[in-house]
Amino acid sequence: MSMLGVARELDSVDDSKLVEELGHYAISQYNEKEGKKLTFKRVVSAKQQLVQGVVYYLDIEASEGLIHHHHKIYEAEVWQKPGCDEKSLEKFEMKGDDNIAKLTEHRFTSVSVDDPAVVEAAERAVEKLNEDKNFVVNYALVEVTSANAKLIRVADEKVSVSCLGKIALFWGNVGTMREQYNLEMKIGRGEVQEGLKAVVHHSLEGAWIVKQVEVVKSGWTFTF
Repeated sequence: MSMLGVARELDSVDDSKLVEELGHYAISQYNEKEGKKLTFKRVVSAKQQLVQGVVYYLDIEASEGLIHHHHKIYEAEVWQKPGCDEKSLEKFEMKGDDNIAKLTEHRFTSVSVDDPAVVEAAERAVEKLNEDKNFVVNYALVEVTSANAKLIRVADEKVSVSCLGKIALFWGNVGTMREQYNLEMKIGRGEVQEGLKAVVHHSLEGAWIVKQVEVVKSGWTFTF
């Protein structure tokens, strides 16, 4: 039995009906509140903590949109009120790779192609390509083959920047921080696969900005 205030790891999460129900609940609540379309796959790990009621800490594997073969891990906290089955979702966020947290300015760092942030950046690049070109049959992300990232500073787009201002930006004295991802990936339409290079920014506010996409076909590169 769990001690009051101590989080205890739950065993056999794959076979636990309770854990699975909590995972589905967390996903549905997040989708409803944020207007997302995550699809539940499984609960990777779970802990429970006895407080005023019970708090469940879950690592949930889920996918978003049409690209269901790319799964991401999300951290969720579900609180069950004392003496009843009523629950509430207290926290839900993507679980990132430690490499992303160690990014520095001016120097690119190689990051895992499976990192949730990298996959999200790649998916955004493919979406941007499809939106801009309005293909009859859209491309889909097959896999990310290479990913490098660094922190950059950008000026406020509403404010003009002088030459001295640009120098200050370069040396890290002013500006807003962003993550920049330089990606190479495989994309496909039907049985045809091609290469795609992309530059994607991620702002502190959580916005994704696709700066450049290049389709690589048999040695030729097409920039959009």
